[in-house]
Amino acid sequence: MNDFLKLADDLGWSYNVSDTPNERGEVCVELEKHSPQDQDFIFYIWFETDNECDFSDKLEEYWRGFDPSEEAINWVGPDGHGINGAPYDLQDIINDMVDCKEMLRELVVKFHNQAYPRKKFDNYNNGLTCRFDCYDSNDDEMQAIRNILTSFENARTYASGLYSNPIRWELDEMIGRFKNIVRDKIEIGFTNRV
Repeated sequence: MNDFLKLADDLGWSYNVSDTPNERGEVCVELEKHSPQDQDFIFYIWFETDNECDFSDKLEEYWRGFDPSEEAINWVGPDGHGINGAPYDLQDIINDMVDCKEMLRELVVKFHNQAYPRKKFDNYNNGLTCRFDCYDSNDDEMQAIRNILTSFENARTYASGLYSNPIRWELDEMIGRFKNIVRDKIEIGFTNRV
């Protein structure tokens, strides 16, 4: 487990480990990192004692289930603006939670690769987190995925060419976020078939 905690530390996460198992024999790790908007992003993973694969699986499960919109609601007051140190604007809160999910993705990739060295995730290889040979799919499906992701890259290239247009950065950001959402859906669909 120390190797995993070192990886988290290297990525800027702080952690706290509870060595006292619960009634199911699980221990808890609390992970914390400041978001880009400087919010404390904290979550807990309960896993089987000394079982690194279980820890990695539970972390991936948390990441896949993390809903930035749902999480953002926890930081919004009755007036529709940020509370408890969250950004004032609702869109900034949502964007920050999307960034938190990306921080989780980075952590998941590193931990998964440590726990499962024979079935490694690549860091955004061809726009996907997982190598293509990890997916249970045929050549036509792989080509369709490549075409979708290439279309996103083409749209981002077009947006980057709008030098004097004030919406250039907004378009580029929207396309990038949409690409991440599509990539997540593709990953879930194919990795659930393996």
